[in-house]
Amino acid sequence: MNAMLPITPAVDESDRFKRLASTLHQLSGKYRAWAQEDLQRGRTDSAIKNAAEADRCLTDARWYQRRALQHA
Repeated sequence: MNAMLPITPAVDESDRFKRLASTLHQLSGKYRAWAQEDLQRGRTDSAIKNAAEADRCLTDARWYQRRALQHA
């Protein structure tokens, strides 16, 4: 028998959005660090691309955070 409590679809959806937001936030930090390394090595074009990707990840993370609050 399954002793777990049932999870409502809204709670499940909210949790999924929170995890996605967290993952994207972590990924943004990695892109930001790579951009900094690129700057230190004089690779400006790569640094700009990595910084832009970090910004996109943060934008997406914020969207998922809002969705998680809506489904809570």
